[in-house]
Amino acid sequence: MKQKHLFSENPLIIFTHIPRAGGTSMWQIFRSVYGERVKRISGKGPAGTREAVAKLLKSEPFGYDVLGGHVPCGIGQNCVNRPYQYFTVLRDPTNVVLSRYYKRTDPQVQQRKAYNQPGEFEENLRKMKNRSVMGPEEFIRKNNNPLIRFLSDDEIRTGENLITREHLEAVKSRLQKDYICLGFVERYQESVKLIAQALGWKKVPQAQQRNTGGNRPREYDSALVELGREINKLDYELYSFAEKLFDGWLKDSLTKR
Repeated sequence: MKQKHLFSENPLIIFTHIPRAGGTSMWQIFRSVYGERVKRISGKGPAGTREAVAKLLKSEPFGYDVLGGHVPCGIGQNCVNRPYQYFTVLRDPTNVVLSRYYKRTDPQVQQRKAYNQPGEFEENLRKMKNRSVMGPEEFIRKNNNPLIRFLSDDEIRTGENLITREHLEAVKSRLQKDYICLGFVERYQESVKLIAQALGWKKVPQAQQRNTGGNRPREYDSALVELGREINKLDYELYSFAEKLFDGWLKDSLTKR
């Protein structure tokens, strides 16, 4: 049975779902609580997803209680008639990048995306296979610091732009000021307890952690992991900072019981 809430009186939760960072399980948690008042936009590509979420924020600010997808933090500026707060899930940065790599090289994923995109299927599939020629080492280098990129402004979200300490500090500030709380793939059960406390749920939902990556190895090559730690240094600083925030929120939630 879904928990009852005075939905329209609650701030809207905007879920900035970082790709391949384990947010799918948390969508399941939100649906177990809010049911049909959860709306995840997917399958439209980065620009299409941002456009769709922005449109809903403007036209139906009270239509949902959790809304989002692969959208940046600043998307909330489109929600002018209802208070809102952000939520996200973080994951070890190297695991994020490698998960993206193995999904990108998955033949089933390639065929599905080629079919769904505009244009001829065969031509779309050829382009996707050509992009997959890149090895994991090059992919790690070109897709560095995925957490900071996603949680930053649009202009630095592509691999060609250099991530700086200034970007890191801006995202730290954003997590502190704009996010009601956050979760971690590596600390899933604690994350569910924290979001339940932060949003005033009467009970902690029970849901299995989902794993949607079917093409990656059980364990990553140690050399790739080491390279990832070297390339993603600023992301690991952000991850460590976010864990301290998380631990503080979790400690506070336990004292409020």
